[in-house]
Amino acid sequence: MINRSEEYDINYAKYCAEFALRQNKGANGDRDSERTRCYKSEWKFQNVAKIRTFKDISEAQKFANRVTKSATYEKLYVEAMSVNRIERLFVSKKVEVVNKKRNTGRGFAGQATYNRITLDTYVGMDEYTLLHELAHCSGHMHHGRSFRQALVKLVSRFMGTDNAKLLKKEFKGNRLTFNNARTPMTFDKWFAARERMTKLRERRGES
Repeated sequence: MINRSEEYDINYAKYCAEFALRQNKGANGDRDSERTRCYKSEWKFQNVAKIRTFKDISEAQKFANRVTKSATYEKLYVEAMSVNRIERLFVSKKVEVVNKKRNTGRGFAGQATYNRITLDTYVGMDEYTLLHELAHCSGHMHHGRSFRQALVKLVSRFMGTDNAKLLKKEFKGNRLTFNNARTPMTFDKWFAARERMTKLRERRGES
């Protein structure tokens, strides 16, 4: 058994915190570094998937209401709120869908701000864009692992399992995981790895 000191405990806690950040990038206020690869995966998906479009904002709102009242969305919302406790102050299950003031087809197709989704009526009036934004509204204001997990589940439920498989394939193609987060090393394993690295550096310094 390793004799743990306060210094080792502090360093191990730091390792665990940094490890957790890497498992869900962007979720804790750090840089949303996987956003671009996520977008590229989605663009490829949208080119091959069968995606229904809405005739107007009213139809988009009805679809959003159907999603937010579903058992699937309820489960995603509860799970996210159990982790993202600060967001409880801002997020509710009721989501309003509105159109952009200037609908030019430029800029964003859709944008989520907790309880509101804004769509560009030229390029954002479709079920996939709305599901993407609803995945954000369920409690994932980033494009990391937990967002992608929520998005795949929503696509599977409301666009079908075939489309969900296509989306997962594109995520995999861009090295984006959506499986459960890995767990950090135990203290003993972390300590052993740290000791091996220290000895390796010492040997390099002697040569």
